[in-house]
Amino acid sequence: MARSIALRRLDSRLSDADRLLEIHTECTGPERGRRRGYDALNRSAVILAVAAWEGFVEDRLEGAAAIISRRLKGPSDLPGNVRDAMLAAMYEEQGWSRLGNETKAGIWSLAGRGWRSAYVSYAKAKVGALNTPDYQKLRRLYASVIGLSDVAVGWEYRRWTKDTYTARLDNLLLLRHRIAHGVIGDETVGKTVAKDGVSLVRKLATWTDQTVGEHLASLPLASQSVQPIRLRRDSTNRLEIA
Repeated sequence: MARSIALRRLDSRLSDADRLLEIHTECTGPERGRRRGYDALNRSAVILAVAAWEGFVEDRLEGAAAIISRRLKGPSDLPGNVRDAMLAAMYEEQGWSRLGNETKAGIWSLAGRGWRSAYVSYAKAKVGALNTPDYQKLRRLYASVIGLSDVAVGWEYRRWTKDTYTARLDNLLLLRHRIAHGVIGDETVGKTVAKDGVSLVRKLATWTDQTVGEHLASLPLASQSVQPIRLRRDSTNRLEIA
């Protein structure tokens, strides 16, 4: 399966974190042991790794939503949980008085091609609301936007289970939070911790990329685009649906 644009962009984002770790080695040598005065490099690498992870999960989801909006024949082919979550969001936004089964069916039957624009707007809003890209938030986000029930279904390797990797991700995010908000104090962040964090992001992104690709392949997508959807970069150079 081909690597997505999101995964290729992750490589670019992580290159700065890789370079910081290389500088650490160049300055202190490859031998094991604590090096005083170089924590700033390790802390910065952790922050960059988490930023790269957040950028990846947003890019991959927006890219998947773009494919669905272009190649799905009609709203009835959307996964049921996506349709319900989307309508609930529209209900809240528009202040509709009641949203029962008959109302839902009527809305979809009258939507025509307009459901594509509504879906794109919904996906952008959901992705834009993400703040901390931990497992539980990503699980709910990917389920509600593209119908993928468990984004971490492929997060395992040999003796390490999904629970192991979700815990490691949460620990990395917590460390980043403590560094960014200045509550870590004089606690040492070693090179191994930073290196493991960068490696974790690469692994999880690779597995997530494959899982999303397999999920898209399971949907009833047309071989060619039914409706053109443009992708563009926002003011921070992040990929978004136009």
